[in-house]
Amino acid sequence: MSLISMHGAWLSFSDAPLLDNAELHIEDNERVCLVGRNGAGKSTLMKILNREQGLDDGGIIYEQDLIVARLQQDPPRNVAGTVYDFVAEGIAEQAAYLKAYHDVSHQVMTDPSDKKFK
Repeated sequence: MSLISMHGAWLSFSDAPLLDNAELHIEDNERVCLVGRNGAGKSTLMKILNREQGLDDGGIIYEQDLIVARLQQDPPRNVAGTVYDFVAEGIAEQAAYLKAYHDVSHQVMTDPSDKKFK
């Protein structure tokens, strides 16, 4: 079963529809890259998938208990730290594990010998 299954999606803000009977299926362990010109609807599609924007017609089915997370396109100006720090804040429970993994990965990149890890 798909994690997200969008079918018959229709959305229009003017004469030309942004989505015209669109289909999208995202499977477990699938990686998706959204590419397009400015104004093509990438951010709108992300808002739709994150339940922030509705469709004019069609529907979306989400796997039960699925959490969709989206990083805002423009981070707040008053945020201190790196992009990595900002992203890690969004996954509070896993952030400590991710930071530890990141630190070890960085150590291995700078010195691939295993002497540091004994």
